[in-house]
Amino acid sequence: MTQKMTYALYQNDLEKGKFSGLKCSACQAVTFPPQAVCRSCGGSDLNVAPLKGQGTLRTFTVIRV
Repeated sequence: MTQKMTYALYQNDLEKGKFSGLKCSACQAVTFPPQAVCRSCGGSDLNVAPLKGQGTLRTFTVIRV
């Protein structure tokens, strides 16, 4: 399996103010931040997809030290 988006490319886009995710060819779900497999169906045929910067927040974490 080859990665279509490396961490360096993802980080470079963030530094430019761009959000990029991966869109699954099987179920059309978008994964952000990019991962090796689709969060929805587990598929590995993912393509880089530019994002508009809006969406639904599904979870978050607060870390207190």
